[in-house]
Amino acid sequence: MPEIRKAMAPVQPNAAHIRGKVVGIKREGDGSNWEVAVDEVRDVGGMANFAQSEVGKTISVYVHPDMNCNIARGDAIEAQVAFRGDEKGGRFVVSGDDVRKQSN
Repeated sequence: MPEIRKAMAPVQPNAAHIRGKVVGIKREGDGSNWEVAVDEVRDVGGMANFAQSEVGKTISVYVHPDMNCNIARGDAIEAQVAFRGDEKGGRFVVSGDDVRKQSN
């Protein structure tokens, strides 16, 4: 009898603006993975906000290698992120090129 495979359902479209502090940066392939201690989360125009429960926690955020941002460990940032994945898991990624260093 052939194996029955369930189709994976992608996560619904979502986005959030986060503010926080970069507490770690690791290379991941050509890109990087930032560990961000989240201080604030705001909705993005009617989109689902999967980061709203992450205030006060540290999240991993993937940053595409084509992004031109000069961010270092310890920097306070604001970024638009989205959760990408399916019911088996996923990760937050920076949406577009929307990352800004905040003045301390």
